Amino acid sequence: YNHCDIQFLNIDNIHVMRNSFKYLSELYFGSETPERRSFEATKWLDYIRLIISGASEMARLVSKGKSLLVHCSDGWDRASQMVSLAELFLDPFYRTIKGFGILVQKEWLAYGHKFAERVGHGIDDKISNEISPIFLQWVDAVYQVLSKFPNWFEFNENYLIDMMDAVHSGRFGTFLCNSERERQQYNIKENTLCFFRHVGRPSIIKRYLNTYYFDFSFECLQPLDTTANLEVWVGYYQRYHVTMKQYHEHASLANRIRPHTHKEENK
Repeated sequence: YNHCDIQFLNIDNIHVMRNSFKYLSELYFGSETPERRSFEATKWLDYIRLIISGASEMARLVSKGKSLLVHCSDGWDRASQMVSLAELFLDPFYRTIKGFGILVQKEWLAYGHKFAERVGHGIDDKISNEISPIFLQWVDAVYQVLSKFPNWFEFNENYLIDMMDAVHSGRFGTFLCNSERERQQYNIKENTLCFFRHVGRPSIIKRYLNTYYFDFSFECLQPLDTTANLEVWVGYYQRYHVTMKQYHEHASLANRIRPHTHKEENK
């Protein structure tokens, strides 16, 4: 095409990601805490780096006024990952609790990510070839950026962890079915609870508030994309490990102590 630049991001398909996550899961079945090199051998962080790198480049181009067409083989897996992460970098609204919920509903639910098939609701994971942790991979990428830029997000990792629990538990109807059409067909909205309405309740939302948040209203977030800058999401993958008690106690204390911010200086 004239005046167009085609870029391939070399992000592997759902089957490669499923195998990578399988190796990752096996690391945490034992009582020992896996070493960093064992975690890196799963290539999970390599794939997340590619997603962050691609989304960062997309955000950079859009911030310069460029138009983009994003597509993968199906359109509801890697495309959803890339576009929603780029929007998170570009628009500070999507880094708020309300905005993040809208982002997920817009680019994942409404866009047609097949949650039922990818998560495996009611499906034997030993025979299904469609199960793949695509959404978890994106949430992990969000966590990686959140952990490096804690002042830029209104929410903390509890929001991400509880959302992933909601994806798998079936407690809420939000992540059921494969499309908006199916959710309408089965009257999911009328017969189930919505996760994002639940977290917006005053008695619930305080659990997700990030005390380090400062509103960078007009700045595009530009994360580093090397694997060395990524870390194991211990708060999610290792949260039930016997060694995690101190981690959770520290995280709880950090959320109760509000640091001195510029907002407080201007009061």
